[in-house]
Amino acid sequence: MADQTLTLNLPYIMPSQAQKHVTHNQALEILDAVVQLAVLSRTVPDPPVAPEEGDRYIVGAAPTGAWSGHAGKLAVSRLGGWAVIAPLAGWIAWIGDEETLAVFDGSDWVDAVAAGLNPAPLVGVNATANAANRLAVASPASLFSHDGGDHRLKINKAAAGDTASVLFQTGFSGRAEFGLAGEDDFSVKVSPDGSAWVEALVVDAATGLATVAGDPTDDLGIATKRYALARQGDTMTGTLKVHGVSHVPQSGPSGTFVHFSNEGTTTRILYDNYSSSAGGANVTFRKARGTGASPSAIATGDQLLNLAAFGYGGTAYSAGTRGGFVVAATQAWTDTAQGTEMYFFACTAGGTANLTMLRLVDGHVRLGDSAGVDL
Repeated sequence: MADQTLTLNLPYIMPSQAQKHVTHNQALEILDAVVQLAVLSRTVPDPPVAPEEGDRYIVGAAPTGAWSGHAGKLAVSRLGGWAVIAPLAGWIAWIGDEETLAVFDGSDWVDAVAAGLNPAPLVGVNATANAANRLAVASPASLFSHDGGDHRLKINKAAAGDTASVLFQTGFSGRAEFGLAGEDDFSVKVSPDGSAWVEALVVDAATGLATVAGDPTDDLGIATKRYALARQGDTMTGTLKVHGVSHVPQSGPSGTFVHFSNEGTTTRILYDNYSSSAGGANVTFRKARGTGASPSAIATGDQLLNLAAFGYGGTAYSAGTRGGFVVAATQAWTDTAQGTEMYFFACTAGGTANLTMLRLVDGHVRLGDSAGVDL
């Protein structure tokens, strides 16, 4: 028969044993030390000089004296010296100077609350967690603070097509959301009812460029200057549309890339200039053959300027101009020979053909075309 218990090593009273009370008292002392375990500290490495009988400690690191070699064990002050008891995995102790619970994991004393929650399938703080909301908190506020340095709140998703976002609700119905919603671009969305959503802001994940309320060419779209420059360059490509009031205008003639439109009031383009010099507001037209990267000289008949008027007929806008003003080259240009002419043209009543009405060329003012009458 064994002479002590298997778990706490309490001594048995053996048959025909003398002084049975000694064995019994030893067992009671061990129980008194480990049951409802509460220690003064777990960081003290040296035995106190004048402890109170019954004081308990978890021996700290690098212990000395009577505690030497017993780091992490339970030390109990008794008459005549210290009793040292080795803990077993699962023992829980209240640490007085830290006001916390610690559990012995088989090798060290660790935070009992954290050990019990890691991992935990559901956690509810003043609320009931469920399979969809495994962490539920009902509180006026929640605080996530640093532990001596940085603090980052991380929301991780499995793949680019999944969602990692923060959703704001009214009565558990969505009203606003920001994050990575089904893609890796950052977006901000709003909703009036939780079902119809409007994308208010998108930040491109690859470039960091932002658009507000859609593409910057939309009527009410706004883009950051950086986005517009990066997307379009320092000159616009495609068609730039400016509308005085919200409406759907007719498409412009072929080649239109700047389109001003208004409805119900006068359409006006205003150029202001404020300067102490003689210069004023200017509208400048330039013409070259070739390309922007490699221009070449203009030829005879090339138009440097064309102010043209179109109008709406019975079913559509006119196919071509029906009046206007042109500045054209009268010769192939060089750096020293750059002749031009200016002429006004209009459409005669009852037809669609344009006629030259007035021409200014080589110091002459002529009625009609090039063969017209000099004034």
